[in-house]
Amino acid sequence: MIRFIVTLTTVIAVILLVVLIVVYIVIPYPVKDKTTIEEFEPYREDFVLINDYILENADLLLEGGKGNVVVVEENGQCVGFNYDREDDNVPENVLQALNNINEYFGENDFCLIGISDSQIRYWGEGKLAIVYQRDGKAPRYFEHKDDNVWDYSIYVLEQDWYQLYNGMHIR
Repeated sequence: MIRFIVTLTTVIAVILLVVLIVVYIVIPYPVKDKTTIEEFEPYREDFVLINDYILENADLLLEGGKGNVVVVEENGQCVGFNYDREDDNVPENVLQALNNINEYFGENDFCLIGISDSQIRYWGEGKLAIVYQRDGKAPRYFEHKDDNVWDYSIYVLEQDWYQLYNGMHIR
């Protein structure tokens, strides 16, 4: 009987260990990376400025104030929002901030700003997204709720700011 209990305890311990390892590997969780934080810092104020502008003008830019705002680019420069708006009088400091964010994204093709109740997401067709979480919780998916969790890594930039990288986990 004692031998059975020892064996059963060992099996349960091994199963728990395997479950913990799988959870550690599979479920993305926010990590801090000094290089990522240092790369973000010079652009932080640009993101904050755009957040403020987007929130103040969300109803003008989007029907219902939620969805994706297209960042219009001409000859490598951000010139405004949404292709179908002719009356886009975007202030110069906002355009400069957009161009700085575009520089931050580099080859990752910054072209969209997504707005929802819980976040403002800067992204495009590349592998990078910068997310401002309005609800204080870490983002749980890259683009859609059904994204495969193996496909991205989450880096904490500072409180409520995250970088999502759509690629293999680096732990």
